[in-house]
Amino acid sequence: MPLRRRKGLKPDNNGRYYRNLGWERDRETGEYSQPKFWLGKDDIQADRRCQRLEELWEKVEELWATGSRGACDRPVWDAFTLHVAKQLARGEWQVAVEWNGESPAAYAQKLNTLASRYPCLQFIPEDNTRYIAGQLYNEQITDASVTQVLGAARELGYAARAPIYDGQGTIHQAFDAYIAWLKDHKRRAWINTQIQQVERLKEKHADIPLSALDFDACEAMVRLWRNRPMVKGKDKPIAAKTAENHIKQLMAFFRWLHRSQLFSWRKPEDLDQIDTRVPRLPEELQAVADSEQVETITREELCVLNEYATPLERVLLLLGLNCGFGAAESGTLLLNQIYLFQPHPKANMIGFETSPKDSFIRRVRLKNGVYGEHLLWPQTVEGLQWAVARRQKIGNATSDAVLLVSEQGEPLFHDTESGNVGRRIQNLWYGGLLRRVCKDHPSFRTLSFGKLRKTAGNLVRRFSDGETQGVFLCHGQPVKSDELSDIYANRDFAKVFAAIRVVGEYLQSVFNAAPKDPFANPMRQTKGRTVGKKIHQLKAQGVPVAKIARQVGLSRNAVYRRLDNEP
Repeated sequence: MPLRRRKGLKPDNNGRYYRNLGWERDRETGEYSQPKFWLGKDDIQADRRCQRLEELWEKVEELWATGSRGACDRPVWDAFTLHVAKQLARGEWQVAVEWNGESPAAYAQKLNTLASRYPCLQFIPEDNTRYIAGQLYNEQITDASVTQVLGAARELGYAARAPIYDGQGTIHQAFDAYIAWLKDHKRRAWINTQIQQVERLKEKHADIPLSALDFDACEAMVRLWRNRPMVKGKDKPIAAKTAENHIKQLMAFFRWLHRSQLFSWRKPEDLDQIDTRVPRLPEELQAVADSEQVETITREELCVLNEYATPLERVLLLLGLNCGFGAAESGTLLLNQIYLFQPHPKANMIGFETSPKDSFIRRVRLKNGVYGEHLLWPQTVEGLQWAVARRQKIGNATSDAVLLVSEQGEPLFHDTESGNVGRRIQNLWYGGLLRRVCKDHPSFRTLSFGKLRKTAGNLVRRFSDGETQGVFLCHGQPVKSDELSDIYANRDFAKVFAAIRVVGEYLQSVFNAAPKDPFANPMRQTKGRTVGKKIHQLKAQGVPVAKIARQVGLSRNAVYRRLDNEP
């Protein structure tokens, strides 16, 4: 059915449809005139535009009749409705509402008021980020909502705009925005831990306006954690390390808040002068009053671990001792960071005598961006050759590929989908190596995988000095008393290489504890290695296989397999 043309709608000599509608009052003369709205040349489109215009004018008349009359004795177009009417005449159904410098909350309220006052129109914000922020501010902000704000801000290139919260933000809103920022900008490793810390900050600190967050308020927040609040549900203070981590996160939050484009807060001038040290309790100080303040793995324990390790576990063990690698360093080692059987390219510059028989690992530690180099022991080189061959067999072994992966090609160190750090290396250590050791040695200490790094650093310091230890471990500031040491002098890798060689000589008994072929695939041993040793001892004594099988609780075929392999 054809659309019926509205009465009075006709084109001019050029075929353009128009409509005289409503009244406009001249500010100077006070005279009224009827404005003309041009509706285009298409008759159907013109009729639709005219219909919207008439609906808007009817709303103007209704509002005038209900009391919004002002100084006029008849309904008139004001500046806003006339601007909207001209947009409708051009066929623009969505009306963009300008931001005129008001706060985000007021801006959002203005759009909502217009939408309820003129239901025939569709209003959209010219500044979508401010509108979303204002809506959230009026409706109580949530984590998901802040993420939406930040997403809109990035999409619109918000960095060049003014803070969307202006002076109306609160510290809890800032905490929520900081959590959203962490999710988008930080590496996923440890992200859940950081978010949990911020959530605890939010739980412990009152939701004060950011305008009240001055130096004294910041210092009071830090002091709460320095005093080590009680563990939830327990009658004891939180650990000193826990308090330090929360203070570190709190200071990072202050720095982010100062830089953020979402808030107008600026950090107090003396913020960095706040004392962030966490005092230890007397009993805690007494507990470490010992010559062995850092728990390390003894050489005898290392011998046992190397004896029981599988080839992959042995590679991890050697990287930990040779290079001070923890799970993150071992699990992110790339093929192109391994330099086997080649002299150091800058041997003369660093003052270190090298040869084509030497091998090195040269890389940047991802945690802090510090560059490090490590001379490799022959045993470590043998392990890396095995690991490289294994990586090539698995496939996709490009030069920038991760060395240590599972049989399915997945990195041993990775971030889980939920944002936690994968624990495959720790699982190999606890569920594999230590579990086998403890079968034969129930009293064996189950120290964490990270103790390998501490053990290596401790040995380097014993045979060298603290500065060499710091360079070996790729610490950000190896000379604690000199913050500018890395600016005015290169790190002394020659001393590191020399210390690694001495440590290697000290650990020779550990290397000797490995099987004759340390990187051959070991047979599965459900009974432990002591059973294999006993089988070989009994066989050497001339005991028949059948009798040996009865004594050790294995089948004769299992005994024969054990005899074919070294104990």
